[in-house]
Amino acid sequence: MQLIEEARAYAGAAIDAAAPLLARLAANQPKIRKYLHWATLPLEERYRGVSCAFTDEEKGLLCGTPKLHSRVAGALAADWAATENLPPLERMLELDRRQWLPNDLLVKADKMTMAASLELRVPFLDHQLIEWSATLPAALKLRGSSGKWLLRQAAAKRLPAVCTSGIKKGFTVPVSGWIARPAAPTASRGPAGFVGPLPPALR
Repeated sequence: MQLIEEARAYAGAAIDAAAPLLARLAANQPKIRKYLHWATLPLEERYRGVSCAFTDEEKGLLCGTPKLHSRVAGALAADWAATENLPPLERMLELDRRQWLPNDLLVKADKMTMAASLELRVPFLDHQLIEWSATLPAALKLRGSSGKWLLRQAAAKRLPAVCTSGIKKGFTVPVSGWIARPAAPTASRGPAGFVGPLPPALR
């Protein structure tokens, strides 16, 4: 996200012009198409899309409701507006602290660990540590494509390289794998009820 924002600062108009053409050339590369689409969006919409399994267009094809729920959209917009004077990286981090962590990741983590009779602790969310880390310059948090840079440097003195040099691995829902299964064109019952066969564009 940060790299895209920096690229847009230098060549936003060129990216807007080239991205649709490149997306057509990458018709069979959904991940590339996704990033090309993100590159044309303002940071707020782009960062919101990181946590979505489907784009608004795909949701519209699936169930006819492409827009984000108004209550969720309002909460995100309010928190985004409250960070208007911060640099892009800090705006994204603050949105994580206000929305993504308390309303998604920590909720899921608490439910899953309690289901397994485990007591989860999140020491990196100690309020004093959070307040201190918020004062650090961006170069100590992100360098190139390497995130958590300062933490990696501190941990490298105590842990083997395999623990400190790897790429980030999230706990994502394997939606693409489910859709890729042979039964995908007809599989479709979920919380919202029967959706019906997947549209050809999503197969």
